[in-house]
Parts: sequence; C-alpha cells; structure tokens
Amino acid sequence: MRLARLFILLGLLAAMPAAAVDVPVDLPPPAATPPAKDKPVKVYILSGQSNMVGFGAVKPASPHYANIFLSADPAVEPTGLPVGNALLTKHGVYQSAETDAPAGAIASVYPGEYSPDASNEKVAAVKREPVALGHMKATLPSISEPHTVVVTAFIDVPYDGNYEMHPGYGPSRDCTAELDGKVVYSLAENGKTVLAKATLEKGNRYPIRITYKQGGSAALWLKQVDLHGYGDLGFVVDTLGRFRYLRAEDGSWVKRADVILNDAYLGKGASAPHGVEACGPTFGPELGFGFVMGTFHDEPVILIKADIGNRSLGWDILPPGTQRYTYEVDGEVQVCPGYGENDRTIQEGGKPGPDEWYAGKQYDDFTTSIRAVLDTFGERYPEYKDQGYEVAGFVWWQGHKDGGNPGHIAHYEQNLVNLIKAWRKEFNAPNATWAIATVGFHGKDMVEHYVKIAEAQLAVADPKRHPELAGTVKTIDARPFWRLANISPKNQDYHYNHNAETYMLCGDALGRAMVELEGGTVEYPAGGMVKPVDAPPLLQPAGGDALDRLIPAITPIVMDALLPEFAGEAASIPAYLRRGVPLDSILGGKAPDRASPIIESQLDHMIAHYDLCGIDTYDWKPFGPEMKGGEWQYFTFDPPETKNDPEGNRYRPVTLPAGMEHWFAVDFDAAQAGWKNGQAPFGQKDGKQEPLSPGCTVPYCGCSTPPATLWDKEVLLMRQTFEVPPLDSKHRYRIVVGGAGHPWSGEGFALYVNGKLVSEATEGYYKSGGQARGAIVYDNLLPEFADGKVTIAVKAFLRRNGFRGKAAAPSGQMSVWLESSELSPVASEVANRLKH
Repeated sequence: MRLARLFILLGLLAAMPAAAVDVPVDLPPPAATPPAKDKPVKVYILSGQSNMVGFGAVKPASPHYANIFLSADPAVEPTGLPVGNALLTKHGVYQSAETDAPAGAIASVYPGEYSPDASNEKVAAVKREPVALGHMKATLPSISEPHTVVVTAFIDVPYDGNYEMHPGYGPSRDCTAELDGKVVYSLAENGKTVLAKATLEKGNRYPIRITYKQGGSAALWLKQVDLHGYGDLGFVVDTLGRFRYLRAEDGSWVKRADVILNDAYLGKGASAPHGVEACGPTFGPELGFGFVMGTFHDEPVILIKADIGNRSLGWDILPPGTQRYTYEVDGEVQVCPGYGENDRTIQEGGKPGPDEWYAGKQYDDFTTSIRAVLDTFGERYPEYKDQGYEVAGFVWWQGHKDGGNPGHIAHYEQNLVNLIKAWRKEFNAPNATWAIATVGFHGKDMVEHYVKIAEAQLAVADPKRHPELAGTVKTIDARPFWRLANISPKNQDYHYNHNAETYMLCGDALGRAMVELEGGTVEYPAGGMVKPVDAPPLLQPAGGDALDRLIPAITPIVMDALLPEFAGEAASIPAYLRRGVPLDSILGGKAPDRASPIIESQLDHMIAHYDLCGIDTYDWKPFGPEMKGGEWQYFTFDPPETKNDPEGNRYRPVTLPAGMEHWFAVDFDAAQAGWKNGQAPFGQKDGKQEPLSPGCTVPYCGCSTPPATLWDKEVLLMRQTFEVPPLDSKHRYRIVVGGAGHPWSGEGFALYVNGKLVSEATEGYYKSGGQARGAIVYDNLLPEFADGKVTIAVKAFLRRNGFRGKAAAPSGQMSVWLESSELSPVASEVANRLKH
C-alpha cells in the first residue's frame, strides 16, 4: 500500500512542471499588459568605449569574396587572387565514389564525330585510360580518326553551396557536362556557355560526365555562386536561429514599449522604444541586455548609454580618487596623472584650461551627460514622473585602449573599483549592481596584454579580493563570444569584426548576470568557441613564386571568367573603388572635360589579369626615345616666396627668374637663358645624390635609382624636345611623371606638352597615394605628336615636410618618360564597341 502511494506521489511530482525561471533561454514576446506604475522605473547606465557604442551589423553583410573558384590542380593551395576579389581553393576529382579512389577521371575515346542523337555506349571504346581531369596542362586522349571523348569522375567540394561547372579550355570548351544526370554545362552555337547551377554538400561525392566534341585540355574548374555575407543580425536570427525574439511575426524588428533606450552622450539624450531600430545601423550589448531586463522586470526600464570610442580607463575615464602614479617602460619612468590633472599641469603646476584634455575628462563628460538625463527625468518622461526612478545597475564594457599601456594595465583593476565606487556615490545608488564584460579580442587566442586586462576585469568581481563589492558585481567572460573574421561582416578585430552574434551574446550574458545579481533566476544559452557556419577562410592574395606556380590552374579561370567579367562590369564600378581613369575613357580615347594627374586606370587592372596568367604582351612599356635616363635641359632656383613651415604642400605659385616666364614654350632658348644639360633622373636626399627608397620596386616611381644629376635648389625646371615614332591606334599611350610615388612622399608638378599645360598635381603623396601620375594621350594630345617631334617640360618642387606634417630633410626625385600599351583582344573589343 505504501509502495503504491509512493508510486502515485512520484507520478504526481513527475507530472508537475519544473520550477519556472525568471529569464528562460528563449525570451518570450514583450508582455501585452503595460508595465507596472506602482514602482520606480529601473534605470541602468551602460558605459565604456567603442564596443559599448556598438558595431554589431544590422545591414546584411556583403560577401567577403566577389568570386570563389575551385580547382583540382595539384599546385592549388587556398589563396586569394590579386584580381577579381577572388578566392581560389581546392576541390576533389576521383575515379570512383569510394573513399580510397585514386584522383582523376576515366576517359573513353569513341570512334566517330560527336552527334547528339548517337549513343557512344552502343559502340566499343577504342581507348580507355585515366586522365588528370582539372589540370589545364593535362591533355585528353585522342586517336587520328574523328572521335568523341567521354570522361567520367566523381567530384566533391569543401563548402556547402551552389556551384557552376566549367569544363575545358580553348577547343575543349566545346563539350557537354552532366552532374548526377543533369546537364549543367554546354556550349551554344554562338560560343556562349549555357550553365545550370547545382547544389552540392560538403562530404558528398557527385558523379560527373563530360562529353567532348573536340580534344585538348582536361581543364575543369568550379565557381561557387549565390554568395552571401555572414554575421549580420538578420543572418544570426534568420539563418542561425538565434535570438528569434527580435523578430515579430510579420518579419519586422520588435519594439519594446516597456524598455526605453536613451543615448545620453552621443545622442545627447535622444530616446526611443528599445529594439533594433532604436540602436541604429549598428548596435552594442544594449540590445540583448535590454530585452533580458525587460523580460525580468514588471516595471518600466530605461537604458542610459554614455560612451564613446578610443577612451582609456587609465587616463580619459579616470575616476575621482585616483592618484598620480609612475611606471617603467624600457627603463624609463613614465608618469600617469591623477584625476583632474594633465601632463602640462604636472610640469607647470596649475589646472587645465577649459578646452584642455586631462585625466578623467571623459569621466566628467559621461557623468555630466547622464546627470542631464536624470536631473530632468520628469520633463523627459512625463509618463513616469509620478513613479520616479531608481538607478538599479551599471553595465561596463571597455578596455581596448588600456591594453597598450603597461601602467594602465597594472592599475586597471583598482581604477575599475574606483569607478564603481565613484558612480555609486555620484548617482546616489550605493547598492546598484554592476555587470561587467571582459575584453574578448581573438577569444582563446587573445594576446597577453589583453589577457591581463580581462584578468583585472574578472578580479573586480572576486569577493576575496574586494569583499566590499561582494555579491554586487559580476563579470562575464566575453572571450567565448569571439567570432572569426571569415564568418563576420568585417575583418576588424578591435570591433569584434562587426559580428552581430558577438554583440548579442555579450549583451544577453550581461543581462542574465544582472538578473542574478538582483536575485532572479536565469537559464544560459549554449555558446562557446563554435563556428556557426563552415565558411571559406580570409586569405591574402598570393604573390611571387607561389603565384607563378598557380598559372596553369588560374589561366582558364582568369581568361574565361574574371577577364570577361571585369570588362563587362568596369563601367558600373564606382569611382571610389576603381582607383583611376575609367576603362571606357582610356579605351575610347576621348579627353575628359577635366583631366586628373592620376593616370592609373582600369586598363591597368585589365592588364593585371593577363600578368596573372604569365602574359606580359599588354604591359605598359617604354616608348620612343630614352627619356627616363636621357639628357634634359634643366634649371634650379630658390624662389623669393619662401615657405618655412613644414605643413602643407610645397607646390605653389612662385616668381620665375627674369626671362624665364615662358620656359615651357617650344621656341624657348634654354641655352641662352643659362640652363644646363643633365641626365635624368634628377634628385637629392638631404643634399646628397642618393636614392630616396633603395628597395622601391614600383614601376611608375623609379626612386630606387640614384639621381644622375643633383637637384640642388627647391624648384626644378626641365625640358627637352624628342623625336617620337608614329603612334598606333591599336595602342594607348601615356606620359609618366616619375619620382617618389609613395604615401608621405613626393610633391606637386606641372607637365607641359608643346607649351600646353596638360597635367598639374597641386600636392604630393601624403597619407594616401601610390598611383601613377602624369598625362594620358587622349585625342586632344594626338596632334602634338603628328610631326614626329614633341617638347616636354616639367616644373617640380623639393619636398621638405614629413610624416604628419613634421619637418623633414629636403628630398626629391624626378624623371619623365613615354609608355605604350598594346590593346589586348578584350580591350580591342571594348574599344571597337565605344567607336560605334
């Protein structure tokens, strides 16, 4: 009887629901009932630096690669390609579906020309042998009589996705490919390929059958299509299935009426119902944190954010009560000012001026902005005026800027304790809880100085180290939330690669930590160092010998895909991405209304495609007489318009020596004017005839060559008349003004042809640069070369300013030359189209 009662009791207990938690793993939708009005509003203050500001991407991420190509060539290792923003990686080709099958395919040669109505299997193959399918240099077997070749194999891919098959190269492109019984490639009569994409899964092998009408190369390459980005919020919610509570049933982003987000510092107190749209195009941990706290509380919740990027706790946000301290770096004693001090006051005494930065100024600015919201609470939130507010807790995520400073690292723990105490006092919240997130850059592979910051952040919550904070501070470790760049919207580690999942996991964990500090119960979702998707790696483009070894594998990809794609899309590439003159402009040959001194063009990028295949036929090459190292007439002088300050450009209007007002004219008599003859290049480095950059390999620069003639004074005038061969309409021409072609080097110039100013650069290379400069020979310049003679003249200035506007020793390098590029078949096709 007792046993029966026991079984009944156990059955009843089993039927009872488990004890409910305040915050489950999957958050419920916001409550339909209005929040309570009989309790103070819960206010949480969130602060830190840029990652608290937030870089979690809301907008759908772009694919990291515009193209992903796969090859079975043995030389291929996963690498980036220097054209087409492309990844080249491996796929497998096997003779059978068996796991131990040999690589390659089986080729069968059948007599008779190809006929779509004939079945090759009705006659016996006259030859059957293995073939290295996928190797461009491998040749399909053949016989002397007319024949058809059928190749069978099994292929696999390293990533799930949709793919196109591209068999053959040159004559062997005339074929038909079937994958798993479905035609996925054929060549139409007009020479265009007909493609059908196939969905392939990693780990499976798929039968492929290729029927060749002509012999030749056994090339086969694959292209992954329908590429997408990773790590944006929509991807995290809709593809990974995380944080579904952010989406409403109609697909829109949920707004919480019971939680308000106030951007106190950057937004100057702007408020909005909490949700994705309130956070803006990017978000921080406030998004996940706010949804957790809204789930936990019956009363309204207000999140006050006060944060900005590039701020350290050891200086900018240094809290009151922090005293000056010293630390040692490489044997030298460094001083860290105490709160309210700056380096000037330490040296000179007194207080910082109103516009000066000092230790703790950002603390003061944050505090003032938060205070401005709380002091006008009733005006800002009249609906909550009667119930008032309670500063319930603080959330802190910061530490990046402190990581590079040994003194900041050593004192981070105590500085954070001081901050906790200072803000509790400032906002009359002695019992307010603190949820802190560690830095998490690179997860388990975090560099040592950030490990020390994370350890300090964890130590603050240790009751043995800080018993006065016991039970009121909790630190969550953000390192498991790190996501690699290849599954994130950007490759920017200090902003967690803009990965929305990282920011959501961090905010969610901070919220659950806060709930526990306030006595609530929570469930934690599974997290950790698990890649949510198997994405291709982010790789730098190959170069040197590694690139040379890839030529056979990439030639069909470049010639049959990337090159035609570039030619077709060049006109639609925006100016900020194309880096120079549009392809249609240089191939069309018509001078623009306003020519730029930058002569790099999309034709250079087209040439780079050929260079990638080991074809240098279409490179820019010297044309006409020797100019780069030839003899020029020249004159140097220091103008009366001196410029002593190191900042700004040296190129400027100056007074020319008497009688030289028309120094660039064709009929100017340089010898009579006292000019000298000298061999190019002209230059100096701090008064010496030394190369500016001995290791420079930039072809349009030349600053690795020692100057043949000393450029001894600030302004250089050089000119010469050259005999030039006739120009060919099947080529394009340009005048290159060489010299220091690198960032933070070079100066402005003026270039004249037969007395006409054809190009002018008013500044040198500063923070950006590194593009060829000079003039393109458009239709307006062609007549200047018609009689076989041309006078070229250049004015240039020595550079005397260095990095970030600091004074530098005088330097300069100057040479000028003509170049021509033979138009490739693809370039000629574009040029002919532009004519008509």
